[in-house]
Order: sequence, then C-alpha cells, then structure tokens
Amino acid sequence: MGSINRLAVLPLIVCALLGFAQDARAQGLAPELQVDLAIAALERAILAEDNGEILDRIDVLRELAPVLAGGELLYFEAAALAEQGEIDEAEHALTRFLSEVGQQSASYDEALSLMLDLSDLRAELATLDRGVAAHERHDYDEARRLLAPLSAKGHAEAQYRIGMMDYYGLGGSAGVRAAERLYRLAAEQGHARAQASLAALYYNQEDGLLDDDQVAHWYRLSAEQGDPMGQMGMGYAYFEGLGVPQSYEQAVQWYRRAAENGDVQGQLAMGSMYEEGLGVAIDLAEARRWYRMAADQGTYFAEEALVRLGQ
Repeated sequence: MGSINRLAVLPLIVCALLGFAQDARAQGLAPELQVDLAIAALERAILAEDNGEILDRIDVLRELAPVLAGGELLYFEAAALAEQGEIDEAEHALTRFLSEVGQQSASYDEALSLMLDLSDLRAELATLDRGVAAHERHDYDEARRLLAPLSAKGHAEAQYRIGMMDYYGLGGSAGVRAAERLYRLAAEQGHARAQASLAALYYNQEDGLLDDDQVAHWYRLSAEQGDPMGQMGMGYAYFEGLGVPQSYEQAVQWYRRAAENGDVQGQLAMGSMYEEGLGVAIDLAEARRWYRMAADQGTYFAEEALVRLGQ
C-alpha cells in the first residue's frame, strides 16, 4: 500500500489540541507542555513512518484530550492500522472518520482513497492465502501463478515463497541469485524466515555469496524475532565465528533458544554441546535429555546418540 500524506492533516490536530489546552488553562490546569510533547512525538512518528509508534502517540493524545477520541485522529489511526495490515480495525476507524468528520476534513479525499486501497488489500490477502495453501500442498505451479503478482507488488510473504520456489526450482527454474533477490526484499520488510533464509545462502556460500557479516546480520534479525531457524543460525555463527567473535558459550545460548522452541536441530546441538563440553560443562544426563527430545521427533541421529550414551 502506498505511503499516505498524514502530515497534511497534522495542523488540524494541533489547532484542536491547542484549543483544548486553552480551555484547560482557564480551569487552572497546565497540560500545555504535555500536549506539545505529544504533538511533537506524533509528528516524529509520522515522519519516521513508524506505525506502531503512531498508534501509541494517538493513545497518549486521547488521554490528554478525551474530546478528541474521534475526529481527525481517526484518520491517523486508520492509516497506521492499514500500513500494518490490520484491515478490519482500519476500516472501522476509517468508517468512523468519514461519518464524524466527512467532507469538512482536508484529508477527506485521501480517506476515500484509503478505503478503496483497503478493499484491494483485502482481495490481495485472500489471494495470498490461496497461494500459500497451494504452496503448502506442493501445487507449485498454482502457487507461483497466485503469488508471483503479489511478490511483484511487494508482499513479503509472497516474495519469500517465490524465493523459496526459485531456490529449489519448483514451479519453474530460477536459481540461487533469483532466490537471494526475493529473500532480501522480504527480509528488508522484517520477514523473519526470509531473513534466516537469506543468511543461510551466505552461510552455505551459495553461488559465490561470500560475506560472513551478512550471515550474522540476517540470522540475528531473524533470531531476535524468535524464529528458530534464525536462532540456530546465530548458534552456527558463534560456533564458527562467522561475522561475530567465536564463542561456544554464545552458541549454546542461541542453540538453547531454538531447542526450547521445538527445533530438532537445536535439540541435537544442545545434546552435542553437553556431551562434548563446548560452552558448558560436560553433563551426559543433560545431553541425553536433549537427545531424547530430538529422538521423540523421529530423528535418527538423536536415537544413535542415545545408544552411544547408553540411553
């Protein structure tokens, strides 16, 4: 969805809040500084296009001036929610805005345009759901047909899925470089699994992609979002010293996070670290515990390790 000129209506908010401040001052209150700071914070959030912060600032302004619970703030709220993909909430706020403020607002035309954009986005998300479902059932030709147009429009999940198909040559043949390009586009939008997949291309030095800093950078961004693949990747990075100082202790911390998220490779890694005493003291009982978790997921290597350690 395109960027929205929400600053265009900021002066209306400012005027309304200043009027509120004057009324409050007449009653012996002094909210002016709080109002000024809240307005400045909202403006910074808008300039930074930080939609989560925009919504937080709106909540603060409403606490300072309950009379403004509706009105122009609803447009800011709708626009921020729309950018976050929260379509139902955005439509609700926008409907209230058009009803309460309507053509008197300087942002009326933009609000109508946003309503149309939301309708288009709802249709695109329905197509995305069908494309993901096709991908999950291994109907790659259908998945590519549905997802490729959405990938071109900038949908991160579609970019990630098409990138994965490009990498494996599914539903067409594109290769590593095409996958790298799409993984990067999705990763730059914050898609955690795309970030981990991009890091993995550099970790495995696919098609001449040689950059250890890229390994650590993208694995970390993914890991910090709680993605087990990213957490395992950070473990690998610290284990081998790729883009970060080599540290078995740090590797164990990231392996543990992945393992606790149910990642079988993380559980195997934790078993190995305790068995070999890397980053932790040797503890065969703890090694068996982690290997048993992995074995419960049907992993042959874990079953082999348990036999080696005498169960």
